[in-house]
Amino acid sequence: MSTQFTPAFSIRDAQGNIYGPADAAMLRDWVAQGRIVAGMHIAERGTDAWVEASQHPAIADLLGGSKTASIGNVTVVESMPAAPNPTPSTQQLMTYESPKNSPRNGLATWAMITGICAPVISLIGCVPICGCVFVPLGILCALTAIVLGSIAFYLQRSKPEQYTGRGAAITGVCLGIFTLLMYGLSVVYFIIASVTSRP
Repeated sequence: MSTQFTPAFSIRDAQGNIYGPADAAMLRDWVAQGRIVAGMHIAERGTDAWVEASQHPAIADLLGGSKTASIGNVTVVESMPAAPNPTPSTQQLMTYESPKNSPRNGLATWAMITGICAPVISLIGCVPICGCVFVPLGILCALTAIVLGSIAFYLQRSKPEQYTGRGAAITGVCLGIFTLLMYGLSVVYFIIASVTSRP
């Protein structure tokens, strides 16, 4: 038993937004509702063969395109009057395919940057004259790296098609934790040293 394949189409507006999928009957309904107008382009899903909407055979008669028919060896092109459709808004279309934007990784990048800065600034803070400034700054960078890295890691796991930078996020969190541990061990060392040095 053979099944009839119904092609699905995508619609692209003048701004490059892509909508669909829709079959031929849905295309005609959208034209009647003013959601598809001349100037848009239509292609079968999975291909890049975009055709101007008024020339697409499924809706050409509704948008004032050309309807082609063959009579013997003669090809007859019949011009069809255009339907007065209003300009559609992007909210009117029933389904929407987001353009393929590059995934974002800004939070992960900043997490890694602040994570790298945290131990570097902390080492500068070991200099006595710089400690009062660089020690708090190092702690702030470490906390920032942990927070940003945790958020970036969560976003990458929940929406991998929109966010990247998992490795950068993990690097920032690890460096931030390492810096805080380094501060904590330093505090413990100074406490022990001060206690044992007393007579």
